[in-house]
Amino acid sequence: MSCTAIIVLNWNRPDLTLECLDSLRSLTLPEDHDTCIFLCDNASQDDSIARFRGWGRRHFPRAVPPEQARFLLFRTPANLGYAGGNNAAIRWALKLGFDYIWLLNNDTWVFPDALEHLLAAARCAQAGCFGATLLEKEAPEIVQCAGGYRLDPWTPWIRAAHAGRRYADVVSAPEPTLDYIAGAAMFVPAAVFRQVGLFNESFFLYYEEADFARRLRKAGYRLVWCRGARVLHAGGASIPATEFSHYHENLSTLRYLWQHHRSVFPVAAAFRLLAKGLYLPLDRRSHLLPSLLAAYRDFRPCRHREQASEAELCLSASVS
Repeated sequence: MSCTAIIVLNWNRPDLTLECLDSLRSLTLPEDHDTCIFLCDNASQDDSIARFRGWGRRHFPRAVPPEQARFLLFRTPANLGYAGGNNAAIRWALKLGFDYIWLLNNDTWVFPDALEHLLAAARCAQAGCFGATLLEKEAPEIVQCAGGYRLDPWTPWIRAAHAGRRYADVVSAPEPTLDYIAGAAMFVPAAVFRQVGLFNESFFLYYEEADFARRLRKAGYRLVWCRGARVLHAGGASIPATEFSHYHENLSTLRYLWQHHRSVFPVAAAFRLLAKGLYLPLDRRSHLLPSLLAAYRDFRPCRHREQASEAELCLSASVS
């Protein structure tokens, strides 16, 4: 029997995360497949862990070894960002021998048949990474992102595939060209992580999926949109737009451009600084200008980094 590790990362947003977990309990599965929820708390400073323990014990009341669990709760020693927090859980999944890994943002809500579509696609297509159809939470008929994004290194702006279109109009559309898969709902065969490595932790927030996709394509893998796998996504709820997130968005942009598009780096970096410097005041977000300048001040070229941070196992449970 094959098995998928469903990894959800939380940082100080337990209400959102619990809604995501509740949606996972409605997943339908093939008879020859099973799942385990890996909930990784990224060193939250609120009551997240206590609430997650309570949820886990209500729905998975039997304590079991990790090899037999269907719900695993972890806590990282510090906030490791998207890459580091997910990497800590992925390492556990690889150690326990899972066949597939499904990374979900905690501001997502999955349709019951979403995983069935991803599994069917993974068994048919020789691809390294599969993206779900992200739909607007407040308007579920509208596509937020069809699998992933295009990235123009010259500007550098990001464009979501089929964004703003009705799902009914794009479900039979041709496969879009994608530069990377959306990290909000990313499905990866475990063998791929073993071959190409985990996320680059020099990207604390943002662009870790783009960097991962570059390595996938270099290894000969394709990126595939799985159109039938529908996932509602609040978009930005897991990482609110703050000076902190804006700083890391710009810092990660610079690091990605330097690492993968060095020939256009001077033009692209200058264009972004000028465009953002003009746009933010016009958009009444002048308070973000210091974080933009701080990102440029702090930028240093970085190599690929995986810190191998251990996540503490807090609960290992299964159904009775």
